Amino acid sequence: MNLHTAHHGKDESGRAPIIEGYIRQSVDFAFSNMGSTGSAVKMMDVGADYGYAMHYAATTYGAQVWGLEPYTQSNVWGLNIMQGSVEDPALQYRWLAATWPKVDLLFLNHVLEHFCDPHVALMNLRHLLKPDGWIFVATPEANSEWALWDGHLSIYTRPFTDYLMNMHGFMVEARDEKEFRPGNVELWTLARSV
Repeated sequence: MNLHTAHHGKDESGRAPIIEGYIRQSVDFAFSNMGSTGSAVKMMDVGADYGYAMHYAATTYGAQVWGLEPYTQSNVWGLNIMQGSVEDPALQYRWLAATWPKVDLLFLNHVLEHFCDPHVALMNLRHLLKPDGWIFVATPEANSEWALWDGHLSIYTRPFTDYLMNMHGFMVEARDEKEFRPGNVELWTLARSV
């Protein structure tokens, strides 16, 4: 079962309208800071849930979208969502076998904190990204109330997030901190592959 289902107040269709405004803002942050209109952007949403970020990127920016989600979710818009985990070492082969292309943007919205080893996850994801691609990461900030929710296996600070990006061959181009609920600050990072 998806650990976030109860936290996000999903309705009978499997959607969580309470967080869709936040998701729109995070997609807008990524696309505006990439300097892209989106029409040629290929985006992979890691931890796609029911596909709202994908749906929004496709309908607002014209992006081509794919997703990866470890849990069975409702796929409200019939999008291309593969069930699986980034921590699966065979992911790159499954992706290629599905004949999906290398992508311009990896979108990790509240995903990195769920990995046993974020280094392994980022190494596996690099294989799916074009050489000049981008990665967007949103994580709870270490002092936030939700940093220690069930299922959160790692904690992030701004210096650690920047270090992690640099260690895996990304240069941080844009960052922000957002407080969507009192006491719950999250770190937004957009980095380019170097």
